[in-house]
Amino acid sequence: MKVMASEIEKGAKVEKDDVPVLVAYLVKNHGPLPDGPGKEIVLNICTQCHDLQRVRRQRSSAEGWAEILDTMLNEGAPLSAEDFPVVLRYLARNFRPEG
Repeated sequence: MKVMASEIEKGAKVEKDDVPVLVAYLVKNHGPLPDGPGKEIVLNICTQCHDLQRVRRQRSSAEGWAEILDTMLNEGAPLSAEDFPVVLRYLARNFRPEG
């Protein structure tokens, strides 16, 4: 909300009634990820090709995330062998199937 107010002060043309809708959109599509080891790697590597909504929307087991990460490596994702298990644990812990 502070960023939005700052941008409006700088001249962004946003109607007052549109601010909550715009904030909700930004949080949904670009909002924060859970803290923990692996977060910075996800932000630096995964978002080179994917938005955060795609990362947050995916719900997989550890095995499912490992398959996804292997596929991304085959597609050219610059994920090091050292970072792979860190990212895998982060994704499996924070984005597991609900229920």
